[in-house]
Amino acid sequence: MTLNLESAAVALRDNLTAAEVAIRAAQDAVAAMVEPSPASSMQPGYCAPVGNASERGDVWPGEWVDATGYLRYYAYGWHTGADLNLNAPGWDSDAHRPVYSIAAGEVYAVRTGVSGWGTVICILHADCLSRYAHCENIEVREGARVLMGDYLGNIGNAGGRYPYHLHFDTARLSARMLDYPLDWPGQSKERVERDYYDPALFLRGAT
Repeated sequence: MTLNLESAAVALRDNLTAAEVAIRAAQDAVAAMVEPSPASSMQPGYCAPVGNASERGDVWPGEWVDATGYLRYYAYGWHTGADLNLNAPGWDSDAHRPVYSIAAGEVYAVRTGVSGWGTVICILHADCLSRYAHCENIEVREGARVLMGDYLGNIGNAGGRYPYHLHFDTARLSARMLDYPLDWPGQSKERVERDYYDPALFLRGAT
């Protein structure tokens, strides 16, 4: 009788173990079908160009929004990247906020007084050229090495031409972009698609 009870206990334990394994496998399968949230999918070695340290792993951080969007047609042609705005708790809350390098690289160009752009910073990375426009109080110089999250300057408004915001884009490492880092495709949608990444997808490693 004791032997029978022990055998039944072993069988019950084995059945429970098998059930637990099956449940865990099912849970893993469900998790695999759920698309990861943008906040958890920043590709390694990259961060957002705005936001505080605890937010910059998100696309986009906190209450920051992309007011224009990649490949959207507007007054100046086809948009090459993101216009990052922070209007909470009030309008122009992004005024003079810090701008950060999205990854390690070299400061490829710094230009001031650019028509329509104000001050622009271009950083050469291993797999893109990142650009930050409408900046002020620039803290980097051409040829300087930067790391992910290094402070570059502050958000400006191109001398009052726009509401405060950061134009941010990620260009492919093409001969065109390296020769003309201030490139603007304007009316050419094909050029935007050819020479620029969607910056949100790029930061998530989804390009």
